[in-house]
Amino acid sequence: MTERFDLIQRNDRFPVDLHVHTVNSDGLEDPLGVIKEAASNGINTIAFAEHNLVADNHAELVETASAEGVEIPFPAIEVDTVYHNEDGHPEAKFHILGYGDGVLNDEFLKYASLPNSVYYHYFVELVDKLRREHGFDLPSVDDMMRGVQPNGTYAKPHCRQIFRKHVAWYIGQIVDMGLEEIKRTYLPEIPNELKAMRALDTIEVIRKLVELGCLAGAAHPGWHTPFDNDSGQIPTRLFDILSSMKAAGMCGLESMHRRTNFENQAALYRFAQAEDLMIVGGSDYHAKGEVEVGQHGLLESELDRIKEHLARVVAQ
Repeated sequence: MTERFDLIQRNDRFPVDLHVHTVNSDGLEDPLGVIKEAASNGINTIAFAEHNLVADNHAELVETASAEGVEIPFPAIEVDTVYHNEDGHPEAKFHILGYGDGVLNDEFLKYASLPNSVYYHYFVELVDKLRREHGFDLPSVDDMMRGVQPNGTYAKPHCRQIFRKHVAWYIGQIVDMGLEEIKRTYLPEIPNELKAMRALDTIEVIRKLVELGCLAGAAHPGWHTPFDNDSGQIPTRLFDILSSMKAAGMCGLESMHRRTNFENQAALYRFAQAEDLMIVGGSDYHAKGEVEVGQHGLLESELDRIKEHLARVVAQ
């Protein structure tokens, strides 16, 4: 852990970041901008792990990144899931990272997109309500996804998924408020029953990814409710669940995250070593100012291990 610890202590960026978001899901920047950001800061490898989808132009992005000196070694995805306990009751949400060509499988992408469709219909109704009750001259959700501003001009890159932060941005073009204040004032959290509807089963997602020859890993497991408790320590139950996820075929773990304190990052890293899980993920980058590309990530040796794993699976 020495090399990893040294990078953190010096606040240096990691050379590999396999957990990056763009406007294709809930990020606020276009993929080209993120690629240029990575290149300008010495990040030589990234992966776009969008929520429940892979960009249609993935192959084009690989070529664009290569021209900037940045490698995109494989397609990636981050799937919203819920873990069900032995009695079949939902216990906790997990985001599952998938790496490998198998995430491009049409049937899998259709399956993985279910959470996005629930989000879409929720925001269609919410935007209509904001127009009626507050008189906001907002574009339709479809136009928001195409990047149309309230005045009809195109000023934002096209996105394939709609989130609270996207709608908040549009309201911010009308009212003089910050994004967080807009969310609190006009955009209620998605109801728990809808959150449950939009999530797929954790174990099922892991097994599907493994069947497709992908590497499945748990993204930022240390901060999801109910594990981000007030004690500041990860409960033993989380490690029990991670062990059951490993038994289902998961072989990666994102040990670092901006919302996980250093003590818990170290605990997750030690667990990954003890269970022979690969270190995966990265910064969980969404926008400048929140976290930087490569602020959390992987060492070259950790990337090599992932590549070797995927190559072995393909060769079998």
